[in-house]
Amino acid sequence: MIFQSESTFHATKRILFLYQLYRIALSLLLILVVSVSLDHWLLNVANQQLFFVTCWVYFLCNLISLFFSLSNNPKLALSLIFFDIIILSILFYAAAGPSSGIGNLLIVTVAIANSLFRGQIGLLIAAISSIAIVLLTGLLSLSTNISISTYIQAATLGALCFISAVLIQNLITRMRTSEALAKQKASDVANLQILNNIIVEQMPSGVLLVNKTGQIIMANNEALHLLDEPVLNGLSVANIFPELYTAIKQWLNNPKLELQPLQPAKKNLHKLRPTIVQSRHSNQLVILVFLESIEMIAKQVQQIKLASLGHLTASIAHEIRNPLGALSHAVQLLKESENMDTQDHRLLQIILNNSDRMNNIISNVLQLSRKKPSHTYNYEMKPLELTSWLENFIIEYQETLRPDQLIELDIATRPIYTYIIPSQLHQIVTNLANNGFRHTKKENEATHIWLMLYIDSATQLPQLDILDNGLGVPIEYEDKLFEPFFTTSNDGTGTGLGLFVTKELCESNQAQLTYLPRKNGGSCFRVTFCSATSIL
Repeated sequence: MIFQSESTFHATKRILFLYQLYRIALSLLLILVVSVSLDHWLLNVANQQLFFVTCWVYFLCNLISLFFSLSNNPKLALSLIFFDIIILSILFYAAAGPSSGIGNLLIVTVAIANSLFRGQIGLLIAAISSIAIVLLTGLLSLSTNISISTYIQAATLGALCFISAVLIQNLITRMRTSEALAKQKASDVANLQILNNIIVEQMPSGVLLVNKTGQIIMANNEALHLLDEPVLNGLSVANIFPELYTAIKQWLNNPKLELQPLQPAKKNLHKLRPTIVQSRHSNQLVILVFLESIEMIAKQVQQIKLASLGHLTASIAHEIRNPLGALSHAVQLLKESENMDTQDHRLLQIILNNSDRMNNIISNVLQLSRKKPSHTYNYEMKPLELTSWLENFIIEYQETLRPDQLIELDIATRPIYTYIIPSQLHQIVTNLANNGFRHTKKENEATHIWLMLYIDSATQLPQLDILDNGLGVPIEYEDKLFEPFFTTSNDGTGTGLGLFVTKELCESNQAQLTYLPRKNGGSCFRVTFCSATSIL
């Protein structure tokens, strides 16, 4: 049926408009043929008066039909088709039947009708046209002598009406199937394009699409971020990233060239590693540039190292704990001996305490690989009075120091409470104290560090400062100080994990570890604890 879907509306409207023009042109042509007396020669018209009047009626009706919107009224369009069949049938009769050629015009009308009306209605129009041809030919035989060939022509015309109807309907069906398939493909391509755009925008790497002249055709959000530019489309690579422009030209001359990390024009940005690929965009050869931040690559490498370290620590933990357990057991047996004096008991107790400490360190490092996010509360945390705990820590820690190593504790107020896991606090302060002794300067044949515990006046949070009088940390290293495997030690004693583990332990206890350079030289590592009252 006509207007089966909105997608065919415009095509149908064009067909109806052309069909109306065809009808007017046909009626004018027929009037012209009669007016110049060519009807006997071209059409073999038998009833000239009927033919002439019918042509004028056909022409006037066609003019009137131009004022009606056939595309919005299928019934009116169908009525027009039947009207054409009636008019052409009268002309067919007036022109003495099949020999006039008017029957061919009926075939054209049937073909157009079947392009508009599918199924049974189209076949009905073909059947009516065929019947009209055959019946009118029979009616003419009553008044004139008609040869057998005329009947054969009439039958042929009737058959051609059906053949044209079937062929046009099959053709229209195939065209609409192809159109639907094309629209589906277009939709799939559009969806794929949207998906590709989303993938490109979500990529962790910057993507630049550059033409041969070095102009940027397209850039994703990550590229804007890496190059610190609000807009890149239409800009020249040579202007915003000269080193990349030089690298692209070198790569075009030698595609096997391995490109090195490049520094963007803005010096505050991190170095970027480019990867270049040739592609096609709008049938033009273009260059696809992938930009990766060296900083992000380094972080990924660190994560791999940490994952490997976690697996290694987990696999050897029991191998370390077994000798520690044997050592602790042996010390406990020795302590039960009656021949041990007080000094020996003290030394054995030191061994036993440090064995327990080693076991706690292993537990803490293993826990780091399974630690909770820093913003969640750790239910292993306990209320702790820091002043008393630090005084006991200093007494215990001094037993491990050499005579030329001095540590001082300054407590501004008492008591100071926080929530923390005591064993992890022990490791935090021990690591920071050891780090202080490693980097502090020797004065008067002794090395000196200071611990200061107080309540910050601005935040009202407990803070612990570990101070030394060393050379401090160079400014360019401050951002990397707490990164894993980063060390400033040149003697090979540092592993680059001490401060990283310490910071991770602080965060797992809802504490913060920061570095502050001292005005007169030296370093200050500040631990800001959570408030016990805020947790309670």
